[in-house]
Amino acid sequence: MYNPYIEVIACFYPNVSCHASAETYNDIVWDGGDSLPTEEVLTPLLLECKLLAKWEEIKAFRDNRLEHGGYPVGSYWFHSDIYAQSNYTDLLMMGSQIPPNTYWKTMSGVFVTMTQTLAQQILGSKAMQKAITFTKAEQHKAAMQASSDPLNYDFTTGWPAIYGE
Repeated sequence: MYNPYIEVIACFYPNVSCHASAETYNDIVWDGGDSLPTEEVLTPLLLECKLLAKWEEIKAFRDNRLEHGGYPVGSYWFHSDIYAQSNYTDLLMMGSQIPPNTYWKTMSGVFVTMTQTLAQQILGSKAMQKAITFTKAEQHKAAMQASSDPLNYDFTTGWPAIYGE
């Protein structure tokens, strides 16, 4: 059983402890904490709470693409998970001290020779990919909020390419 008011209370009134025995405002049982807001206060927040949840979906989609989508450099894609990002930073810090013939596995499984220039290009691609992806997320947020049906807004289109697309 789903009571939308419980979701709104959790979203905007975290110090109110309550549960619901059914689906309407009158089915809410106050358990303690701050006093229970009135139905008149909560009703306008129903849509706002759902919009916040939709924004969280958009951000999760964005973050998944950033972490698993890769960074394009030339004809190769390089891993973008947190460990790979740390490795690229380490390589950049090594500068010209990267050992010769250091081979790096790309997302396609091909090995390439890692150089200081390539490490710089990967980090540059990372910065670009992040900037474009965060911008697209904000565009989807605005479009979702302006939509006549924001809860069914499809935010899965128009993102920058990731590996495999």
